[in-house]
Parts: sequence; structure tokens; C-alpha cells
Amino acid sequence: LFNQGFEETLRYKKQHGTANAPQSYKTSEGFNLGIWQSNQRQNFRNGTLEQDRIKILEEIGFVWEQLEELFNQGFEETLRYKKQHGTANAPQSYKTPEGFKLGSWQGTQRKSFKSGQLEQDRIKKLEEIGLVWDPREESFNQGFEETLRYKKQHGIANAPQSYKTPEGFNLGSWQGHQRKNLKNGTLEQDRIKKLEGIGFVWDLLEELFNQGFEETLRYKEQHGIANAPQSYKAPEGFKLGDWQGTQRKNFRTGKLEQDRIKKLEEVGLVWDQREELFNQGFEETLRYKNQHGNANAPQSCKTPEGFNLGSWQGHQRKNLKNGTLEQDRIKKLEGIGFVWDLLEELFNQGFEETLRYKEQHGIANAPQSYKTPEGF
Repeated sequence: LFNQGFEETLRYKKQHGTANAPQSYKTSEGFNLGIWQSNQRQNFRNGTLEQDRIKILEEIGFVWEQLEELFNQGFEETLRYKKQHGTANAPQSYKTPEGFKLGSWQGTQRKSFKSGQLEQDRIKKLEEIGLVWDPREESFNQGFEETLRYKKQHGIANAPQSYKTPEGFNLGSWQGHQRKNLKNGTLEQDRIKKLEGIGFVWDLLEELFNQGFEETLRYKEQHGIANAPQSYKAPEGFKLGDWQGTQRKNFRTGKLEQDRIKKLEEVGLVWDQREELFNQGFEETLRYKNQHGNANAPQSCKTPEGFNLGSWQGHQRKNLKNGTLEQDRIKKLEGIGFVWDLLEELFNQGFEETLRYKEQHGIANAPQSYKTPEGF
């Protein structure tokens, strides 16, 4: 039986690079090699294993104390991991390319440390290469440092959810985890204080609203109106048009808080932009009529402030044709002389001027270059 076990140990070493098989290992032929090796170790410890057998087993790398061997292997793999990744602390799920479960092994060392079962010489060895006993503490410190760095670069401590540092640290995800911990009461007071001390915001929706409100105030100061176009971005990249659109949607669905409604209405934000746009176009049409004696502006007409009046009037005519213009708006526009069919209006004007020309000149046919005193 010894010779069979020795031969199987040699074969195992040839296949796996180590003579020491797991406790549960069986050969393909059914030989319980793990148990056989365990029996040799027990015989070694109680002094019943012959010296010649001890010698030949040691010569092929057989280990009597597997826990020592396992610790040394884990320590070496930790050194290798640190050399490759810059930190000694591997993720829980990490396996080496050769299949050694380094993350799990490090977890076992931490558990032994916490329970006081890890020998002092091993504690010292692991601490010297930077193994951290509390990965949560290490993770917090790393996230805090990255948050400080982000604030220095961007002027704000709060990173987007998807943000990763150039080195691959998931800062957005880490910050989200701190907010979750705060909500469920598991974030320590000293950590809360540290984060708040650098301007970290727990409620991003509140922060986003405040930012949008400030940008709306700035837009109003620059443009005289609080309502930005849908596509408008602030010079720093804030999508103010989109943000205002979201507030309007929340208002319509009843999801916008009363204090926010009040704040936005006080600065002139309009909930129904179509109504606001119609009112603006109507006022500009009145102004045009006062200046030109006619409510109907050319298609290309823009006001001095840049309002596309000709285009707006064309849009009202299109809405009338497809039946989407409200009756009160139709009535308002007709009440100031707005014409729906410009070609019909133009014919009528030309006919009236032709009559006037005939009355003055005795003939209806005017020269090609003739203009009326009013410029027709």
C-alpha cells in the first residue's frame, strides 16, 4: 500500500506541480490519495513512520505540515499580487492564474486575526507587505482620497454614478455605497463628518435641483427670461433645457414639491411653454402691426431681439390647416387682422391697388417697375 501511495504521489506531482494532494482527492482509478497522504502525516507525527519512508517522501517535496505550506504559498501569492496591482489586498473572489484562491485565503487570515488565532510572526509578515485587516476601512480611505482628488479637479466632491478614476477605481459606485450606508444607519459618525467636511452631498436630487435653479437664475440674468430652449447647455456643460423640461414633467405629473413650484414660479419659469410661446408671438405680431400697419410679417422676419416672427406666424397657419389651433387663439389673431391665406390677401391687395391705379391713370395696366406710394 505504501508503494502504491508513493507512486500515485509521484504521478500527482507530475500532473499538478506539487506532491501534496487535497484531503478529498481520489485518482481516476479510485485510489484515495488524499487520505493515504493524511495517514502518512499522522504516522509521522506519532513516530511510527519509518525513516526511509520519511526520506523518500521529503525528497519529492511532501509536506508534513500543510497549514504551514498553505500559509507560505498564500504569502508568496500575496507578494506577487502586490507587485502586479500595487496593493496586497486582493478581491474576495480573486484566483491566481494557477487557480490558488488568494482572496479566500486572505479572508481566512483576517478571520484568524480577528479571533486571535493568527500567530504574531504571521501578523507581522502580512502587515509588513501591506495586508489590511479591515478591507472596509481600507476601501473607505481610498474612496475618501479619490473624492478629494475629484473635488480638486472638478470643483465638486460628488462624482457621477458611472465615474471611474483613470486607475479604475469605481468612485461613483463607492460614493453611492456611502449614501446607502447613511440611509440604513450603518455609516459611522466619523465618516459622515469627514465626507460632509469636504462638501459631499447625501441627496443628489436636492443638489441637482439647487444647481438647476441657480443656472436658471443665471440664464434669466443673461437673457431676460427664465425659460431656456430645450437644447440649451450652460457654458460649463449643465443641460439646463433638459433640467427645466424635467421640472415641467414633474409638475404635470404631480411629483414636484410645492416649495420647488413656488421657487420656480417666482423666477418666471413657465410650465406650459406652448402657451408662453403663443403669447410672445401674439405680442410681437401686435408690435409688428403697430410699426408696419399690417399684422402679417414676411416669412423671414425676425424681431431685433431675435424672435422668428415670420416662422411663428407660419406655424400658426399650419396649425389652423391641420386643425390643431385652438378657437380662442384663432379669434385673437383674426381680431388684429391676421390673415390665414397670404396668397389670397396678396391678390386682394393687388386688385385694390389696380383699381386705384385705374382711377388715377385711366388704365388698369401699370408699368413693370411701378410701385404705389406705400411701396406695393
